[in-house]
Amino acid sequence: MKLLEIIWTDACGGDGWIEQADLKKKELSIIVTVGFLVRETDKSITLTMCDDKDHEMYGAYMVIPKINIKKKRILK
Repeated sequence: MKLLEIIWTDACGGDGWIEQADLKKKELSIIVTVGFLVRETDKSITLTMCDDKDHEMYGAYMVIPKINIKKKRILK
């Protein structure tokens, strides 16, 4: 399995009270995710951060929309 580093933008949010001036300063979050490539389509990349030795069971997975991806790099 390929090991990838993906740099992508994600939504920024919170669930507590925030003053208007502080909220107006909020921007999209820049995220760095490293994981093993499970699947790639024209719309998304699916990574897993851990799997079993037979590559049949996955844990800590993420599906990232390609439209959000800024940079993709093969690490191994």
